[in-house]
Amino acid sequence: MRTQVTWVDKVQGKSEQCIYDLCYNPSGTQLIVAAGQHVLVYESNDGALIQLLKGHKDVVYCVCYAKDGKKFASGSADKTVIIWTSKLEGILKYSHNEAVQSMQFNPVSHQLLSCSLSDIALWSAEQKAVQKHKSGGRVNCCSWTKDGQYMALGLAAGFVSIRNKAGEERLRIDRSGDSPIWSLAWSPAREDPTDIICIGEWSGVLSFYTISGKLIGRERNLNFVPLKMIYFPSGQYIIISGSNKQCILLSHDGIQLATIGNTFTSWTWSYAVHPESSHVAIGCQDGTISNLDLSWNVVHGLYKDRYAYRENMTDVIIQHLITNQKVRIKCKDLIQKIAVYRDRLAVQLSERVIIYEPSGNTEDMHYRIRDKLAQSLECSLLVVTTNNLMLYLDKRLQSLSFTGIIEREWILDGPVCYIKVVGGPPGQERLLAGLKNGQVMEIYLDNPFPALLAKVDGAVRCVDISLMKDKLAVVSDQGVLSVFDIYNDKKLQEFHDVTSVAFNSAFEEMMCFSGQDYLAIKVANFNEYKQKFSGIVVGLNGSKMYCLHGASILTMEMPLSSSMYQCLEAEMFDKAYAIACLGVADSDWFALGVAALDHLEFGIAYEAFARTKKLRYVEIVSEIEEKLKSGEWGREACMATAAAAMGRLREAAKLYQKAGLQQQALDMYSDLRMFDIAQEFIATGNSQDRTTLLRRRAEWAKSLGEPRAAAEMFLSAGDVQRAIKIISEYGWIDMLIKVGRQLDKAERDSLSTIAKKLRQLGATHGAAEIFSRLGDDPDVADVLVDAQAWHEAFELAERNPKLKARVYGPYARWLAETGRFSEAQKAFQMAGQPEESIMVLTTLAKNAVCEKRFRDASYFYWLLSQITLDLQRSAEEIKAQFMAYYDKADIYYAYHEVYKYLEEPFTALMPEALFNISKFLLTKIQNTKLEGVSKLTIMYALVKQARLLGANKLAMQLLDRLRSMKIPKHLLTQIETWMIAIKAYPYRDPEELLPLCNRCSTYNALLPTNNASGSSCAQCGLKFQYSFVMFEILPLVEFELEPGITDEEADKLIEEPVQSTDNSIDTENQFTVSTNQTDLFMARLVQYEDKIGGSTVTVGRSVLKSMDSSSVLIVKWPKPFTTRYYRNLLPDLQVTCCKSCLKLFHTDDYELALLRYNHCPFCRTPSNTVNQNS
Repeated sequence: MRTQVTWVDKVQGKSEQCIYDLCYNPSGTQLIVAAGQHVLVYESNDGALIQLLKGHKDVVYCVCYAKDGKKFASGSADKTVIIWTSKLEGILKYSHNEAVQSMQFNPVSHQLLSCSLSDIALWSAEQKAVQKHKSGGRVNCCSWTKDGQYMALGLAAGFVSIRNKAGEERLRIDRSGDSPIWSLAWSPAREDPTDIICIGEWSGVLSFYTISGKLIGRERNLNFVPLKMIYFPSGQYIIISGSNKQCILLSHDGIQLATIGNTFTSWTWSYAVHPESSHVAIGCQDGTISNLDLSWNVVHGLYKDRYAYRENMTDVIIQHLITNQKVRIKCKDLIQKIAVYRDRLAVQLSERVIIYEPSGNTEDMHYRIRDKLAQSLECSLLVVTTNNLMLYLDKRLQSLSFTGIIEREWILDGPVCYIKVVGGPPGQERLLAGLKNGQVMEIYLDNPFPALLAKVDGAVRCVDISLMKDKLAVVSDQGVLSVFDIYNDKKLQEFHDVTSVAFNSAFEEMMCFSGQDYLAIKVANFNEYKQKFSGIVVGLNGSKMYCLHGASILTMEMPLSSSMYQCLEAEMFDKAYAIACLGVADSDWFALGVAALDHLEFGIAYEAFARTKKLRYVEIVSEIEEKLKSGEWGREACMATAAAAMGRLREAAKLYQKAGLQQQALDMYSDLRMFDIAQEFIATGNSQDRTTLLRRRAEWAKSLGEPRAAAEMFLSAGDVQRAIKIISEYGWIDMLIKVGRQLDKAERDSLSTIAKKLRQLGATHGAAEIFSRLGDDPDVADVLVDAQAWHEAFELAERNPKLKARVYGPYARWLAETGRFSEAQKAFQMAGQPEESIMVLTTLAKNAVCEKRFRDASYFYWLLSQITLDLQRSAEEIKAQFMAYYDKADIYYAYHEVYKYLEEPFTALMPEALFNISKFLLTKIQNTKLEGVSKLTIMYALVKQARLLGANKLAMQLLDRLRSMKIPKHLLTQIETWMIAIKAYPYRDPEELLPLCNRCSTYNALLPTNNASGSSCAQCGLKFQYSFVMFEILPLVEFELEPGITDEEADKLIEEPVQSTDNSIDTENQFTVSTNQTDLFMARLVQYEDKIGGSTVTVGRSVLKSMDSSSVLIVKWPKPFTTRYYRNLLPDLQVTCCKSCLKLFHTDDYELALLRYNHCPFCRTPSNTVNQNS
């Protein structure tokens, strides 16, 4: 360690001017000094006195500065403490009972601790009063822990009091003996696991304790009184000044390292360390203030990638320069020298030398002690080899074994300035020694005679030898670098302004040297490459360069690209490859591969491309090498492929053409999408090449997102199918039609493809046009059907009757999907597909039932009944099928009103209508079970209406039947209530609700018994006819014609005018039959009542003549059914029949329904059609 005095000042005065204390402000710009009765403030840089602060009346013993830099304090023998601002203004003064001995600010809370002979005080700006505590004796020194939680007081009674920040004592450290505690300090080191205090006694004993009072290590005897003790800011060193008139530097664990400065003329009472630099200030008893600058010598050693250096004066750090892994060896003594060689590490301490080796293999970073040499060696240079230590002192070089035996000694011609071990087997290592007289000596450990290798002007500063030991580089203290050829004994090169040099330990031809702010790289005989650089190069290994910067070595990546390119320009591919292997960027490797391939250096090119993982180029190299070796390609073809790989396309094309490989050039241009250049290249070629090029260009245009251009190119190249695919893919209908028109009819495949694509795109007319050209009427029909161009499709079907099924079948399905079921039925007939019509309508009907659309279901079943009339079956099968559908239509038609009545809150129907509908349904489904029709729902509605109309008998009968049925929960309570309530009413039904037979005038029961059908009279068997709006029984009596009377004859007879007599009818009462039986039909009815005739009313010609045509209703059922005839017994109550569905209605109800729905309520025939039929 070296010290340099920056400034000195001596305080003069009449009285005592001892510098009892001093301190820096936190920024280090000012030095506060306690001198006599005053406080002096100095400029710390140059020692200029800034101000003399007055305020104390006696000697000032202590000063301290707060960490925040806002204030400082001074304590005096006048028992006062003064608080000063950073502007050197006194702002507060408080007193103690005795003289103030020491003080310190809390480093965290900035609370001031001041100590006197009898008490201590705590002050902070936040509190109003000073807190005082008894000290228990004279306090000589004090210190805060780094976190500000605890304080330590050193007392003259020989113990240390540890207190918390409130002043309460927590622990007492008693020292043996009665020696006063004169100085103490807490360690500021952050890495310490616990707070550690260093204690100095008047007797000169130094000891360390933890905050818990445990002694650390052994006590150390200083042999002087430690008047002042202070840690460096980071805690690595302790400085102690005292009665020995010196300042001693100690390690953090108390090992004496060095003396700071010279011995002073009086005791050194105070000491301060600059917070931001290596300056220290020392105050002496005679008033002298000295400011010193400290600097530490760099003690280190380097061998290849192992660097060892000294840290904290007592530790060795071994650093692996490649991995940056570090290992610390604590020697617990002052380290003087360090030497490294291979797996040996030598550390010279004050009284011994320790040799270390790796604890595992040679790559291990953990070291163990191999040997100890318990001798105090005096030498200026220390070198270690495998089994020896090399010591230099006064022109004498000695080789010692690790046991301390001198094995060999060399006397040199001059002092050694530089020495280096450059290798060799154990015991025969080779050393290079640079002397002050300029000689470079070669020394072998087993040879007593040194050999002269070279000589330069001036002292040798640095020496290195190349990898193959062929070249020697020497740097003199004049800054001249000389490079020698060892074997030829001649100087090769010389450079100026050089400070250090190093050969690359991995490449013979490379050398690196540094100068003033620059770094140079020299390869072979090429010019050196320079760049800006700050530091000293000390080693070069591959691409790693080791530079000494201050006290540390930095590992830097050396720029090798320029050196590699220099070799490439000289076509020195082997050297370029060797340089690249040291470490270059991928782009440089690629450039090396390209250059090597250009000159057909396949091995280097292969390795270069493999390094950069350019697999395509690796394949190219392998392919070219194989072609060349096999003789398949000549040198021109190989060079052409290499040129193409390097991007020199025109050159490659010419070489391909020269080698007769024109197709290769065409492929190259096509792959690179350089079609214009390719077109120029094949200008003189054949048409096949042009077609091939055109197709490739089309493919490229497609890949670029230019499909129209691609399609046109494919057409030009004759590839119609690919053009069609592109055009149809993008939906260009006009272009597709244009292509179809341009093609010849002979190209049926292409035309068929175009037509199908047009059909897919919805271009109906275009597809039809193309199919027409092909004469393919079925496909034309399919196109028109897909486009729903029904008019054109019908015309085509008229021209070609074979296509009717192909046209009318889809048309019928379309009509069914759009709800036009009547038209769909006709279309199915046109298509000759009645079975498919039935299947479609059956599905629609079932769906309607599932969706509770019972009116729609009724309509679909009625349509099904009409379709069955056209089936090719027997009359009996048609009748049975017809009636099955017809009855389902009736049931679903009526059930719609019942279901809607129960599901919806309101209904437009009167109770009588709902009563009639429910009763009709109950009779209809007596022996039938239909999907979606609930008998319980019908009975529930009928019971409800029967109760409203007073039909209590019917209600009771239905409730009895309901007892045996499973009733839903939401209806159960209502029905049980009805069952109880109905018993309070008479067991009868109103006569007006009973069905009256118009033939025999018999009242029928509302609920037939013995499984009798309720749709006919129980007395005469006459079938009741219902109005299909309100479902009341119509006053109609059905009659049949006598055999031999045709329907046409019956129509004529009925239409003939009736010859009336005066007493035929009573005009006053038309509902009363006259006693004069001129109405032969009524006579027939009377005959039945008198039991003269049978149960069927049969009329002959005379009866038909006697009937009024207005009272006869003729319903012409389709074949195979016969015409039905009805006589209206109440002509004033008009009855209408729908000509489509043949249902009977009260005329008024029917006309009202037509006005409401605009069609028949049952068959949905439009009202205009109904009127026409009427």
